[in-house]
Amino acid sequence: LMAVVENESTSKDEARRITLKTILIEEASYSMDFRNNYPYDR
Repeated sequence: LMAVVENESTSKDEARRITLKTILIEEASYSMDFRNNYPYDR
């Protein structure tokens, strides 16, 4: 039973890590697109 609980918490941490990584990648690509599309704003 403890092993199952450990596996579940590990996969939850993994899912959270993947989600955070995905959000960071999306934000980075969005800001890059923004800079590329509006180069005259600065």
